[in-house]
Amino acid sequence: MKSIEENGVWFLPNNPDKKIYGQLKFSAEEHPKLNLLDQLQEIKLDNNIFKGLKFDIVNGYLVNDKKVTLCNCVQSGRFTTNSIQTSTVYAKYLIIGHHFKTLEEICLNGVSLRYKNLEDWVDLPNFEINSSASDEHNQIKEINIKQVTQEPIELGKLLDFSLTLCDEPIGLERLHMAGCFRTVDNKITLEVRKSIIVRADSEKRLEDIIDVIYLSQKLLIFASGQMTYPFDIKSDIVVIEEKISLPPDVRCDLISGFNNPNQTTKEVVPIVEEKEKSVPLKIYFQVRESENSEAKFNSRRVLFSFKDVKEQFTELLSHWEENSKKLESVIDLYLRLTYIPKRHINDIFLSLAQAIEAFHGLAHSGRHIDKKIYRKVVRKALEEAVNSIPDSIPLENEAEESLDLREYKRILKEEKLSHLNSFSLRERLEEIVSEYRSCLPDNFFTPQEDQSRFLEKIRKTRNHLTHLSSDQDEYVASGQDLEILSRRLMVLLEACLLKQLGLEDVDVKTITSRNR
Repeated sequence: MKSIEENGVWFLPNNPDKKIYGQLKFSAEEHPKLNLLDQLQEIKLDNNIFKGLKFDIVNGYLVNDKKVTLCNCVQSGRFTTNSIQTSTVYAKYLIIGHHFKTLEEICLNGVSLRYKNLEDWVDLPNFEINSSASDEHNQIKEINIKQVTQEPIELGKLLDFSLTLCDEPIGLERLHMAGCFRTVDNKITLEVRKSIIVRADSEKRLEDIIDVIYLSQKLLIFASGQMTYPFDIKSDIVVIEEKISLPPDVRCDLISGFNNPNQTTKEVVPIVEEKEKSVPLKIYFQVRESENSEAKFNSRRVLFSFKDVKEQFTELLSHWEENSKKLESVIDLYLRLTYIPKRHINDIFLSLAQAIEAFHGLAHSGRHIDKKIYRKVVRKALEEAVNSIPDSIPLENEAEESLDLREYKRILKEEKLSHLNSFSLRERLEEIVSEYRSCLPDNFFTPQEDQSRFLEKIRKTRNHLTHLSSDQDEYVASGQDLEILSRRLMVLLEACLLKQLGLEDVDVKTITSRNR
């Protein structure tokens, strides 16, 4: 999102006469902020602590007369700088183009927006480039560039919103301006631009639209294997405006220059008409761009491209919505590898082990027997066995001292017995490999390392890094061996998640077999 730093006047919807000068600042890494030369509302001193004030809405005008609405605002304490009282207001959302007076008023049918790297991930160019060479020196004489915008692609539904992929044509006004200022013969930049239209059947709250934007963003990060973020978010609303015009006969007289001395201005009754007008909006909010936001798209990091799943994208969206709730913790653990790529290999491995263990627990039962049977029969019998243990036993060679077992019995009953019915990490991995083996590359298990050894290395390495054991074990991976083990564990987790998106085994295998 572009940065903003503009001056304006600001006021509360319920007190529009009290206007305060101040500066609006926004960048993608921070919330919208107002630096004001006064307070929108006086903050009372309570126990010598300044408490911030919350406002649903703050309105304002920029110096170019554009209307501004800031939503979910907090005014911090008052400060004195060079004898000038100042205050700061932080907002969650910034809308430029209209004055909304309440949060309930902000209801939109949808938005259009772009995502960083969307064009590269979709990979559907709309430029045709042809050239002709001279016969004499076989040099290029003419280059013709033609843009053929493609028909919108209906992607499917997400959170009750329909998503459509659209081409954006080259801005002709930009080419015209370049020609007028004679810059077209020096430098001109043409780029493929694609946007996503998010549309609902009825008006929706802004928060609902933001949820779709974030959920789509997470899908793009998952698919592309690199950071992306939304920008150029646009919408519109229809407002009713009064149009005042002169009666036709008066207008005709004025045009013809006829002036009746007997006619007075009181006799001229203007015509007032109410007309609908479309008002464009631009929406801004903090998106936390990554430190390397200018990094170029890396095709080698892509898990799957749009072309890989184009035919089943509608079903994929539906599965993504379902699994974003069901497997939220697993997906977040996986995406952290993209959010925070510069991490120690030990941390990466532990995150992957935690993610795949959590996946099994959420997507499978992960229990040896039904939990009701375990609780009513097995656990009850085990608790009786624990109760039969004496509260204390005498120590050997200690005539007067005894060992108190009451705390030990409590730990057994309240903590240990709860986990006896759950699969171990090794058992979870065995079940996952068995179920998803047809989704894995043919060379996933090498001749030098069979399935049993692979699973044992994961178990032993996880335990070693978790409990920081100093014991030497041939199954504990480190260094380059740990990097390879982490990479294979990631492929296994990716196969699980891709399968949950409704892809066929053969398609998942094709994706996981790529050299990434």
